[in-house]
Amino acid sequence: MRSPDVRFLLNRSDSGIFPLRASALSALLALILACGPRNHAPEVPATPIGPAYGLPDSTYAFSTSTSDPDGDSVALEFSWGSSTATERTGLMAGGEQVVRYNHWRIPRVYKIRVRAIDKKGRASDWTPEVEIEIVHPDSLPLTPLRPEGPDSVRVGFIEEYSFPTRGPPGESLVLTFDWGDIRIWEEWEISCAAGETVRIRQAFPNEGDWHVRARAQDGRTETRSPWSAGHRTKVRDAPTTGWERVYDAEEFYSVAPTGDGDLALTGAWGLLGGLVLLKADMSGNVVWWQEYESLGFDGVSVRETSDGGLIVAGSWLWMPGSGTDIARTDGNGRLLWHKYYGRSYTGCGVRQAPDGGFVVATGYSLLKTDKYGDSLWAVECGAWYVELTPDRGYVVSGFRMGSTALTKFDSTGAVLWSRLLGAPPVYGVAIEVLPDGGYILAGDSAGETLLWKVNADGKPIWKRRCFGVGDNWVGDVSVATNGDVLLSGTADNAPYLARTDAQGKLKWQRRLCREGFCVELLPTADGGCVVAGADWGEELYGAALWKVDENGGIGPEGYKAGAGARGGARTAWRARAERLRSAMRGERGVR
Repeated sequence: MRSPDVRFLLNRSDSGIFPLRASALSALLALILACGPRNHAPEVPATPIGPAYGLPDSTYAFSTSTSDPDGDSVALEFSWGSSTATERTGLMAGGEQVVRYNHWRIPRVYKIRVRAIDKKGRASDWTPEVEIEIVHPDSLPLTPLRPEGPDSVRVGFIEEYSFPTRGPPGESLVLTFDWGDIRIWEEWEISCAAGETVRIRQAFPNEGDWHVRARAQDGRTETRSPWSAGHRTKVRDAPTTGWERVYDAEEFYSVAPTGDGDLALTGAWGLLGGLVLLKADMSGNVVWWQEYESLGFDGVSVRETSDGGLIVAGSWLWMPGSGTDIARTDGNGRLLWHKYYGRSYTGCGVRQAPDGGFVVATGYSLLKTDKYGDSLWAVECGAWYVELTPDRGYVVSGFRMGSTALTKFDSTGAVLWSRLLGAPPVYGVAIEVLPDGGYILAGDSAGETLLWKVNADGKPIWKRRCFGVGDNWVGDVSVATNGDVLLSGTADNAPYLARTDAQGKLKWQRRLCREGFCVELLPTADGGCVVAGADWGEELYGAALWKVDENGGIGPEGYKAGAGARGGARTAWRARAERLRSAMRGERGVR
């Protein structure tokens, strides 16, 4: 159907519309066509991104983007912080990332903003202002900002602090830290780039109200900034049933329960090593103490035997490749026999087998002996930890082919399955058999502590990155009475302990003392644990035993009791601890 003629309708007198002349009609139609769709302003550009600081006459980049609701091309106008310092780009399609460069000569703060203008001249609002501070080179390095971290912590517990730095891009800095409690880290400084935020996990060994701060040193001129404003941290210790005891020996490596409710501990007692074996009650009091001058090896692992005696495995950690030793004693520590196995292995872990013999993890193989210590068979598998399984077999964890290795044996030494669980370089050094037939494993890689749960066939159920505390290595893993997971280890030359829930979620982590190491732990009936290691303190130092309660407490300031070691050089102790670490990692040079 044809539409009625507009001119006809407008000129009809009976339509109620006054007649129009042809010229007026033409003008009306031209006005309608000229108006067309409405032109909208461009979107406000994204807030420009660029450096917060700069140097005079150096060029710096700022980027932004915008779009136009009508699809028009747009130009961007940059205001560089003064009435005359503006710059407009050419027209471009909306949505493009735009980068523009500018330099400033006079040191002061400049405020930068941007707006968009479409091809028809319609402008958007200005963006929010961003600032760049041009600083004189003589004022470098700039003082770091106030640190960020917890306001209240407990003694010994590891918490994270952030240290934001300032300065022109490309400036290299070295940070020094003052924790407020007399500790100033000049011997352990951190390099970073200006503008970077440095994060450090740290623990306070003493109660007090401490102000944490930092200062920067220029990487080129070695000029130092003033100290930053301090972040106040209240450090308190909660009531605890825990304690620490330090003994007249160099180091403890292993702790095990005895049938009468006491503890067996073994380690090294001489400057160049030598087996020390003792029995202590659950308060750390010594029941008996034995040093074996005729046995030239350090006790790395101890367990009670079925007759109430003790079996000890170890190696002379002072000398790489010294081989594996095992010794058996009665319940009072009197030596019954001693066996030496060459083959340049390191005795790492020992358990009594169901048939009365013994299985020994030697770092590179699983060794089986009879009840007199005579070798029956050995299988190379990469073995640091060995545990008995409910089917009278053995499960071994260690490091093999650049990965965490888990191997299951039957009672005859036949391999039932073998798994590689981690990408290199991950070190599997600890294992615990779970009541459901599965396993918990712990290892370390690139400063992170890794925790796995695997099923009875060694297939992973989950894997967690629990925490990272610098240059760390894991010593032991075990399960507390409530199902939580306990991890011991060493980080930045200090012993640490951590607790997670049954799914590997971190509950807490703490340092046990300022310097030293710890390896094996034993859960206790009250939900806590005991941990064996060494405390390399300035006043009281030597082999250490910690009793830690369920909440990580070990008493005010890590309450210590004991005589301490006889003054051996701590450099020698550290060397021996490194030998132990190397054995755990399966590194070359330990065979």
